[in-house]
This record gives sequence, C-alpha cells and structure tokens, in this order.
Amino acid sequence: MARFGFKMQLRSEDVIEEYERLHRAVDADVLEAHTRSGISNYSIFRSGLDLFARLEADDPHASIAKLKSEPVMEGWFAKTNPLMAVDENNTPKMTEIPEIFYMA
Repeated sequence: MARFGFKMQLRSEDVIEEYERLHRAVDADVLEAHTRSGISNYSIFRSGLDLFARLEADDPHASIAKLKSEPVMEGWFAKTNPLMAVDENNTPKMTEIPEIFYMA
C-alpha cells in the first residue's frame, strides 16, 4: 500500500466554513466510492487556504482516476469544486507532495 500526499487550495477565506461543514458530514455513498476506488486512510488538513491531503492506495494515481469516474462523485464535486482553486477543466488543482520521512 503506497502513501500519497498532495496539496490543494481553497478559493478564498469565505468558503472555509462551508468546506469544513461538507467534510464533517460526508455522505456514506461518497465514502464507499473512495473504498471501491482502492483508497483508504484518507485525511485532509488545512492551514489557511492550503489543504494538505494524505491517502493510501495500491496505485494512488489509478485510484484517484477511478474515484473521479464514480457517478456519485459528480454530486460531491458539484458541491466542493466551487470552493476550490480549479484548473481550466474545473478540476481542483492538485500538487503531489513527495514523502521524505515515514515512521511506522
């Protein structure tokens, strides 16, 4: 199981409360989509507008691609993408963060 870290960013300070509210009550079907996609131990941390995420998957890139194709995620992304800094495809900008230390 590979550990995978990445960074995203919120659009502005006025969306922080809504972003956190959505993540306090993630629908079970959204969580199940993550599991079906091979994602586990997923955490998101926030510092100001910066979001730092960490997940585990056998193949993180393939799991993220599979997750994006899950039908239930369309509704989730409709709620979260307007809160995020996005690219020209309206996809949250993600920057991979390489792991430099791990202690089991």
